[in-house]
Amino acid sequence: MMKIFSFDGVDAVYATEESSGRTSFVIVPGGMADRVSETTMLCGNRTEYGKRPPESMFQVSFSGDSPSRDFSAGMSFRNSETAGRMRVTDQKMRETETEKELVTTLFDEAGQVEAKQHLLQKKGASAIECWNEVTNAGKTSRMLEYLPSFSLSYISPFAAVNDPDKILMHRFRNYWSGEARKESLPVSHFAMEDSWSYFGYRMERFGQVGSMPARGFLPFVALEDLSEGVVWAATIEAPGSWQIEAGHRTCGLHLSGGLADYNFGHWRKELAPGESFSTHRAFLTSVKGSLLDACRALAEYGWSKILPPPGEEELPILYNEYLCTNGNPTMEEIRRQMPFCREAGVKYFVVDDGWFADKQKKRHHLGDWRADKERFPDGLKGFSEYAAANGMKAGIWYEFENVTEGAEVSARKDWMHTLDGNLIRHEDRIFPDFRKKEVTDYLTERVIGEIKESGIGYLKIDYNENIGMGVDGAESPGEGLRQHMENVLRFYRKIREECPDLVMEICSSGGMRHEPLFLSLGSMVSFSDLHFTPEAAVVACDLHYFMLPRQMQVWSYIHPSYSEERAIYAMAQGMLGRLCLSGDLAACPGNIRQIVREGTEFYRGITSVVRDGKTVAIHTEGITSLCNLHSSFSLLRLSEDGNKALFYAFRVRGKETSITSTLPGEYRVTGQYGRGRVSVDGNTVTVYPTETDTFATVVLLEKTNRTEERQ
Repeated sequence: MMKIFSFDGVDAVYATEESSGRTSFVIVPGGMADRVSETTMLCGNRTEYGKRPPESMFQVSFSGDSPSRDFSAGMSFRNSETAGRMRVTDQKMRETETEKELVTTLFDEAGQVEAKQHLLQKKGASAIECWNEVTNAGKTSRMLEYLPSFSLSYISPFAAVNDPDKILMHRFRNYWSGEARKESLPVSHFAMEDSWSYFGYRMERFGQVGSMPARGFLPFVALEDLSEGVVWAATIEAPGSWQIEAGHRTCGLHLSGGLADYNFGHWRKELAPGESFSTHRAFLTSVKGSLLDACRALAEYGWSKILPPPGEEELPILYNEYLCTNGNPTMEEIRRQMPFCREAGVKYFVVDDGWFADKQKKRHHLGDWRADKERFPDGLKGFSEYAAANGMKAGIWYEFENVTEGAEVSARKDWMHTLDGNLIRHEDRIFPDFRKKEVTDYLTERVIGEIKESGIGYLKIDYNENIGMGVDGAESPGEGLRQHMENVLRFYRKIREECPDLVMEICSSGGMRHEPLFLSLGSMVSFSDLHFTPEAAVVACDLHYFMLPRQMQVWSYIHPSYSEERAIYAMAQGMLGRLCLSGDLAACPGNIRQIVREGTEFYRGITSVVRDGKTVAIHTEGITSLCNLHSSFSLLRLSEDGNKALFYAFRVRGKETSITSTLPGEYRVTGQYGRGRVSVDGNTVTVYPTETDTFATVVLLEKTNRTEERQ
């Protein structure tokens, strides 16, 4: 028996097998539920070896559960004894003017476990939120070892048997200064297909362990059915350790993901009688279209959860002085850079690392957070007042989740994390425990108090070391880490609550916190630590898959020695997101300063497309090495109404004599930043690069009205 619940653009399909009572679950594009094969959803394929029951829609495992006998023990907790006994007892849909929520309640009679799956959608979106909850309804404590935020089964539900060469798995490898490298492989590459007896479990599990959630991979996965032209995509809230499983078991592919389990992330949590545990959210979509369509649906849904402070709608330009002083800021240097920043229309002037060190850098410790009086004689308040007098907001850098040994606060070892009783120490860095009230009280004074007292309008929050697998103080190291990260997030929210007009930038060694929960806390997110190398533009293009450019802050580093073409490249790179100028701009010659001024003026003219448009083509697929670029690449973005287009064209040490993209109609060129000839022939735009090794241009196009042209 199948039940279908419709959301905007997405249908939720539940299939219950009468003989076993198990219910499986999948989502499909809106209007395609009638194409779903009930036989596939109920694992109806049989062999002489019999038929296995369908997968349960609710995956969970407790200590002591028997695993499924498919050689999966030790590699996956899916299809545990408890999961197999879950039976749906109720489904209720709640609808208001702004949202729709479906709650499915399940119960395991033998284990006395109640479960709830929540599906929620904001009206008008094309993605849904999913999270799971379990309650120990028994009389004794139970040790929970696995509870993902979502689980989808039997992809593709339109086929009786999958062709593993025609289903692609997409994910993004994510490393320091090498973020969002897309990997798209057929599931045959992972041996995800039936065996001769439909037995045996095939799985690709990936994720990360620790406090840098985007280290190794972005918390994202997608399956694309090339035969049907349908993509299933998911991203998960994952502030700490997380995992995603893509696998094949008995007739179909599945996806699940959430908090890292006991096998992978050393996490287990005791549930007392009557106690409940709820996961973070996953964001799911299924679209008839491309991977980029599915990614856009998820990114736009994530942005809908953000409430930026006033003034951010215009995407103000910022200047970060780090690549000018390299951690050696002073008020003298600020006064030297401020006039040209004002001339270029900068709104936020950000002082980065080092404002708390003495001028000779004999002391450069994280943790005490007092402005050095020699660098800033009038403190941060003097800097803030000077910025305001020049029409700007003052910004400051903090990294308050790390402490360096030697700071005064580092003597409080009782405030710091341990594992197995040993202080967690990474060279000279130790980690304050945000579960302790003394820690958050101290940081409330040193961070929030300073922001308020000094009138700081912009806060860059960095994080440059990973705690590791876990900490003491809970049932397991993974649970200790989870509790710590929940309190870190609580402190971020406290900053927002107490400083509602503050513009916050989330950074972690650049992009190591590209994750929905952290993304939701800041107006801007650092795209990478790629500053002065040309591969930064590749990463900025690729990140359009995962986040909206209106939130993605991109460095535009200008050095006084740059050629005009190299300066244009740096500016075009920054226009792929939130434009962040850096470098010794005051020392640049007049022609380079003019290129910067022209760039900021052009950027202000395209902000509506950057802010509200949609990226429809990313051409970086031919790039296999970032540090050995010898090719061209490009990106095409349309305005919200489709009447304008932005074509970003780059070439680094390549031999290509033209760079093209296909437009969704006929357009004409109305503006260009950079050099190189541009032509439009029908619905094809072509840029002809100059002979420089590092070339970039940004072309603004407008849709033509053929009737008006004829008149």
